[in-house]
Amino acid sequence: MQIMNRVKIDELGAQIGTGNLVPLFEIFTGELAQYQELLKNCDSGMVSRELGEICHALKSSAASFGADALCEHAIQVDGEFKAGNDLSKGEWVADTLELLVQTHEAYTQYK
Repeated sequence: MQIMNRVKIDELGAQIGTGNLVPLFEIFTGELAQYQELLKNCDSGMVSRELGEICHALKSSAASFGADALCEHAIQVDGEFKAGNDLSKGEWVADTLELLVQTHEAYTQYK
């Protein structure tokens, strides 16, 4: 799974104009940075809920921007959360943080 799907980005650029991609990516990377901070600073009793809410929101934004790996992960986490599973156990938080960082770096470097 790709961190940044160039085909989807090219399609998005064709729809909105390539000159509009960088400002949109700045908004997207700002969102990713906020989610990183929320997860890092979240009270341990709220981690599962916070992660579930973040991934629910990320499903659509990551898909819109061609962030395929993050989108796929967010869909999986959202499903686990909706099934009532405790997301504070296992690698859910660490994996999400890693994908947030990788996606943030890729979209920050986009030119």
